Amino acid sequence: MTNLLEVGVAFTLGSLTVKWYGIIIATGVLVAVLIACYNSKLKGYSKDFPYELLLWCFPLAIVGARIYYIIFSGQSYTFVEAIAIWNGGMAIYGGIIGGIIGLILYSVIRNKNLLQITDIVAPSLIIAQAIGRWGNFANQEVYGQVVTDTAQQWFPFAVYIERLGEWHYAMFFYESMMCLIGFILLMFLFQKTKSYGIVTATYLIFYGIERFILEGMRQESEILFISGTKIPISQVVSIGFVIAGITILVVLQILARKRVHAIAATKRQKQENAEMPQKTHSKAERQNKRGNAADALNNDSDSELQTTNAKKVTSASVTSVSMNDKSNANSQKDNINEENSDL
Repeated sequence: MTNLLEVGVAFTLGSLTVKWYGIIIATGVLVAVLIACYNSKLKGYSKDFPYELLLWCFPLAIVGARIYYIIFSGQSYTFVEAIAIWNGGMAIYGGIIGGIIGLILYSVIRNKNLLQITDIVAPSLIIAQAIGRWGNFANQEVYGQVVTDTAQQWFPFAVYIERLGEWHYAMFFYESMMCLIGFILLMFLFQKTKSYGIVTATYLIFYGIERFILEGMRQESEILFISGTKIPISQVVSIGFVIAGITILVVLQILARKRVHAIAATKRQKQENAEMPQKTHSKAERQNKRGNAADALNNDSDSELQTTNAKKVTSASVTSVSMNDKSNANSQKDNINEENSDL
């Protein structure tokens, strides 16, 4: 088994050589697809959805991973050497960038929500990274500084590099375990959160910080630098990932607050609309009451006026009768006087 790992060969079939690196990468892809199928079902997508994503993203991820490595490796490659991906020499950040390009193309052409798709893909991606790092173990790559203390020369804390005859920190193992923790975190968030983009942002921040720290612990010969500098390109990209993740969270928070305010405003408007007929009805009642009171007051005034007029008429009648009685009395008196005069 040790000899197989020295050369990275799993088995041979005639002239066909099958390497552990390819088997492990294929296993990572298979597990990623199964996780994507599960997550897609939770979000109501069809069973064919993960396979569509795979067809769009996987080829671009492979091409991106290889191109990224070739650009920043500082080495020259022939075309045949460039496409010999089974010999190793692929950069995960290049694969992620290529996969993101595939996701963007898919979301635009199929008119899908990009963040919803990346939320489904993120857990699958990080578990594939966790598995794929063991391909680096098979190829004896991605290791840290030399371990000289014999008490620390044990696997998986350290790994023995055959071609160097030295023990080195097992960076591939550290990153694999960190990705496994990240996978558990992302799956938890995926099932608990309803907002799109939270899982994506968490992946960008988590993996960005993880890779930035571990990149600084690698053996210098295993680090890809920006041409002409001693700046690790992966640390620069890691910072970009963290900034992108934080930006997504901030934007999502702003949009969430706007939605809350909009919902509150809508509720207030509905409440006001519901209260409007009641207010109108109350106002009409008040107006009716005022009108009834005014009518009653007018009726009272009319009654008083009629009473007053009646009293005046009665008084006038009495006065008239009195005057008539007085006139009659005077007439009788005059008649009596006349009679006495005749006598």
